[in-house]
Amino acid sequence: MNLSSQQCKNLRNALIDAFPDKASLERMLWFQLEKSLDVIAGGNNLQEIVFNLIKKSKAENWTDSLIFAARKSNSGNLSLKAKHDLGPDIFHFSYLEDYFLNNYLTIDNQLSSIFLAYQVLLISQGSIKSQYYHHFL
Repeated sequence: MNLSSQQCKNLRNALIDAFPDKASLERMLWFQLEKSLDVIAGGNNLQEIVFNLIKKSKAENWTDSLIFAARKSNSGNLSLKAKHDLGPDIFHFSYLEDYFLNNYLTIDNQLSSIFLAYQVLLISQGSIKSQYYHHFL
């Protein structure tokens, strides 16, 4: 995901709003992504830490996972729900298509269930028609 500088600022503000202290941010990062905040991003205050976290996620191409993890961890936070401010909507069809193709379809033990979910999504969006369409409604 390639965020503009404004979207990065919005993401920084949303993360700080959703995780107002280092400990809560650290828990989200560890439990959702199994990443250590101290290893990834240092800083003297929460703003610096979050800034460095976003820089690292952009450099290593996992910003989409960071946004998804933050939303999953704090789904009620309004700043994180401001989808247009943070880049592509994680629940938007084209984004989900890319996310499934890039992250899950290579995992053999999850292929069947993910592929089925992906097909249901395509059918529900009208992208494909299936002889089994009526089974998914």
